[in-house]
Amino acid sequence: MESAPQQKSSLMKSAGVVSSATLVSRVLGLVREQVTAYLFGAGDMVDAFKSAFRIPNLLRDMFAEGALSAGFIPIFSEKMRIHGRDEAMRFAGLVFGALTAIVSAAVLLLISITPEIAGVIAEGFEQVPGKLADTIQMARVMMPFLLMVSLAAMLMGVLNSLGKFFIPALAPALLNLGMIICGVALSTVVDPPILSLAIGVLVGGAAQFLIQYIALRKSGFRFHLAFDLINPDLLRLLLLILPTTIGLAATQINVAIINRLASADSGAVSYLDYAFRLLHLPLGLFAVAIATVALPRLSSEAAAGNTDEFSRIHTSALRLGLFLSVPTMAVMLLLPTEICAGIFQYGRFSAEDSLQTGNALMMYAVGLPFFTLVRITVPAFYAVKDTRTPAIVSIFSVAVNIFLCFQLRDQYGFVGLALAASIAGIVNLTALTYLLRKRISIEENNQVAISGIKIILAASIMALAIWSAKTYLIGGLLAGTLHHLVELLLLLTIAAVVYLLFCHLLGIEEWHNLTKGIARRLRGR
Repeated sequence: MESAPQQKSSLMKSAGVVSSATLVSRVLGLVREQVTAYLFGAGDMVDAFKSAFRIPNLLRDMFAEGALSAGFIPIFSEKMRIHGRDEAMRFAGLVFGALTAIVSAAVLLLISITPEIAGVIAEGFEQVPGKLADTIQMARVMMPFLLMVSLAAMLMGVLNSLGKFFIPALAPALLNLGMIICGVALSTVVDPPILSLAIGVLVGGAAQFLIQYIALRKSGFRFHLAFDLINPDLLRLLLLILPTTIGLAATQINVAIINRLASADSGAVSYLDYAFRLLHLPLGLFAVAIATVALPRLSSEAAAGNTDEFSRIHTSALRLGLFLSVPTMAVMLLLPTEICAGIFQYGRFSAEDSLQTGNALMMYAVGLPFFTLVRITVPAFYAVKDTRTPAIVSIFSVAVNIFLCFQLRDQYGFVGLALAASIAGIVNLTALTYLLRKRISIEENNQVAISGIKIILAASIMALAIWSAKTYLIGGLLAGTLHHLVELLLLLTIAAVVYLLFCHLLGIEEWHNLTKGIARRLRGR
């Protein structure tokens, strides 16, 4: 059995593997958003596409990355540990067959009722001729993506349970790549031009599935497609994912309400989505990477009854999440417009678009550490086969979010919708942490608190350095086409150097673990 330091190092190493692959995906995602901003700006066409993409995504979390992973990985890990590979693969074949049948039916149903769904989530689009019709057309084109991403998520669960993280984390990059290529190549030959992005969603979704299927076969693992919807193992899986599905359904209702509220203002859907995508860059690199690695390990330790190791893995994940998310929040709060200008302000994306997107990003950034720790805490419940508690907390936090959306929208406009999401994230984490501590004895709470204080101190000093550099050294000195990007890179470099320097001076363990890992790799060990 690994010692506590080995557990922490191993978690950081595996999370680093996932983060490296996720970095490729997120960078391509950023390029995808840059291509979208350059070609189409942040107006009515982009509003239509982003709203259309939300329609297949209404069920994506329920059939794919969310509920399915929550139920599938603990059961698959248990079968691998207790019954062996053949039984685990038999279970995978059953899930694959059930997903194919159920999600295919859901896709056909959604295509038939797309106009009704679009009318609900984008009511304001009716005020602009052709905007709602374009939304409906693109949503129908993209609907099969739901099946592709659901099957890809199941393969991801198998690969992660087998300790293979790189290819599953890299797979979403192909979705971004498909959208980039199709957007550039087809925008001049399809009508409306932004339909090219919808075609790219299908191309990228198919590639996302195929790369993981090939990786699984190359690893020597096979499962046979089976259709048995009343199998006891499937019913057990259904009971596990049902609470999560209900919780995610509440989340998607929340998304639909936010989209509906934002649709009344031209460009608001785009501003919120561009900002949310920027927020998801660190969320994907930090929270999703850590949670992806932690869930199979937590599930394995829970199945073996190793409470101490379970506790160490969870607290190590929390500390790593704080180490990465707190300084990122500070940067986004201080440089929201600079980030948006440096990344998006080219082509049809204007300075006003950067300002409005930056305002939304700043409100989202308030909740970044809380979103990160929620992503890390929820798998601890899943690992002990408790999907009910996170679902109930999710429904409660969604209700808080919806209430705040209506309260803050009138006072702050569309940025109030982003602020409401951050406040709901704080509520979500508070409730989850309290309930987890009641259920499981988590050690090292004091160490997490001490580490958090040190991280906040280092991030505060970094924030002062950014503000000083922005105010007295860099602001207004640069000119030229790429001056926004150059200014952003200079400020980010200053931020990274100052933060890491004070992490070293304050003896923050996560920084020392990282430097030791880099040193071992450089020595070839």
